[in-house]
Amino acid sequence: MMPVIAASGDSNLAQLYNQIQAVFDRVVAKLRTASYGYSGFFDAVKIREAELDRMLEFDWGLVEAVDRVVKAADTVAKSEPGKLAEALSALRGELLAFEDLLAKRDEVIRGILA
Repeated sequence: MMPVIAASGDSNLAQLYNQIQAVFDRVVAKLRTASYGYSGFFDAVKIREAELDRMLEFDWGLVEAVDRVVKAADTVAKSEPGKLAEALSALRGELLAFEDLLAKRDEVIRGILA
């Protein structure tokens, strides 16, 4: 994708692409360190069923958000040069929404474990 953006000579597209790459890198780092959000049978901290249900809701939301990111990335890959900025902006929005959902999930886990 970057060769297409570089060939376009549009510095705004290059900047948008770099922003997307930065968000993607942050999201990947957060996923690598994300808590599982459940406790084992012998763990000191127990998570009740209602809390586990809430975690499952967040996790299903994450699955749906990943689907939206994949669709947005596919749209970018198939975009005509004139529609690339719009597609990249949509992808950036989906990645930011996913990142926000991860942060909210982390807040829920911290609240449960506090």
